[in-house]
Amino acid sequence: MSDDDDGSEVEIDIKSDDENNDVLISPMPKEYENETVAIESFNKYFGEHYNDSPAFFMGSLQQACDDAFSSKLMIERRPVLVYIHNEVCLNSEPFCKTIFSSTNIIEYLLQNYFVWPWDVTFESNRSRLEKVWIQMFSTELDSFNLHRCPMLIGIKRLFVEHDNGSLVSQYQFKILLQDDILQQTGQKVDRGTLRNELTVFKQECDDNERALFQILEFINKNKDWEKLFPEICNYLTLNDAIEAFSTNILPLLRQNCTKVMICDPSETFINMILRKIKPEQVTSLCLNMSWLLTQLKLDSLHIFPNVTSLTVMNFQQIDAIDNYTAPFPKLKCLSLW
Repeated sequence: MSDDDDGSEVEIDIKSDDENNDVLISPMPKEYENETVAIESFNKYFGEHYNDSPAFFMGSLQQACDDAFSSKLMIERRPVLVYIHNEVCLNSEPFCKTIFSSTNIIEYLLQNYFVWPWDVTFESNRSRLEKVWIQMFSTELDSFNLHRCPMLIGIKRLFVEHDNGSLVSQYQFKILLQDDILQQTGQKVDRGTLRNELTVFKQECDDNERALFQILEFINKNKDWEKLFPEICNYLTLNDAIEAFSTNILPLLRQNCTKVMICDPSETFINMILRKIKPEQVTSLCLNMSWLLTQLKLDSLHIFPNVTSLTVMNFQQIDAIDNYTAPFPKLKCLSLW
């Protein structure tokens, strides 16, 4: 289902690939030796249909992310742009024909991004992308509507941590475009609005890389910082603490049973921290209303049994307070903003 220009909804009959085996033409085959072979097929299809294409990364998404941030020079590091294509979606062809294959966009991406494409026309390739996403981000694609393509997703680093003497990167993603609407501004996509959106995300990535560099320098120069950290954590959310000091702090927090506060966490963030600290250590939550709008998300908060303080941002429904507080039997303080 997609939105038409007049605001009405247009039904798209999307069947499984088995049902459409003789009808659908996909840029990617159902079976392939590896991601490189699949993307080579995608690249060939794109070039033949739209005359030109971005310089697609030939390899896995993990390889694209690692290569994008591998340079020792910050100026050479780039975010990754994931392009998800679905041949049955009405806006896929006009987006590719008039925007994504334009010289202006191609040249900008060549200088500023690594572009990794994937096609989800066939169910088998949708399943493959879901597995890749779980491996990369420890979260499923539940929040994505893969029938609202074209889709663009920006990826930047979440943090860098030491693992057996080497630095290992973890990544976070942000949906930039679904269908023909830019997600941050609500604008209809064209070459100009897309260029602006990509520029903003690139700046976010650059700022993030500079912050990570400063953090690593601080840690390397101040070998005794760990002794001070339990006290520092009284004044920071866990989100800010990880951004400031990397996930190297999590074993220390677990060891000291330090109580922590988390603020509007993503599912990726929650899955990551729960591999390294105990859920009982989370005693304070600050959540946006989006966390409380579905029963599924509400139920997921039961994993934090020791929450005594809850702050809800953008609160609107006073009659639903009991529902929001139900997951927290030890709650003592509720703040509504």
